[in-house]
Amino acid sequence: MKAGINKEQALEIRRWLEKQRVPKDAIDVLLSSQHASNTHKAFRMKKQINTPDGTWAIHFGANWARPVENVPEPVVGSGIATDVSARPAPAAPALKPKKDIKTIGEDFLSRTFMGLAEKLKRLQVEDVDKPTMQKIALEVDKDHLAILKKASAEKDTTVGNLIRIAIRDYIENH
Repeated sequence: MKAGINKEQALEIRRWLEKQRVPKDAIDVLLSSQHASNTHKAFRMKKQINTPDGTWAIHFGANWARPVENVPEPVVGSGIATDVSARPAPAAPALKPKKDIKTIGEDFLSRTFMGLAEKLKRLQVEDVDKPTMQKIALEVDKDHLAILKKASAEKDTTVGNLIRIAIRDYIENH
């Protein structure tokens, strides 16, 4: 018999999952009595866990949750893999139009890095949860900062991310 989790723990995990926009039915399954202990263990250890039906991948340490198109194999040795027999067979991939790398923007780097991080974890390479970026100091006029804040609010991103995109565009075009 698996040990259950208390209401406070379940509420904390539920809030985190809702913040990551995981559907209510997937949250209910993860916090059901059958899967709650594994979900809490992944949450506590900041590991990745997949929903039992294989439709969502959630990584508590890297702070992301996303639907899974092709169900990945469970990470060996994590102790938190879901039952492979319960997963549906992967559907035939739909043809998607190819995108130009310059039009993809910040989403490209995030998904590319996370794919690389998962591959490195399977190879048991440590410290792959965070990209290695160099911090720099930057001075900006108050007027320009106000413009950047307004633009970042309109695009639902951060000022730092706008600056990274601008630097990347400058490097690619020069």
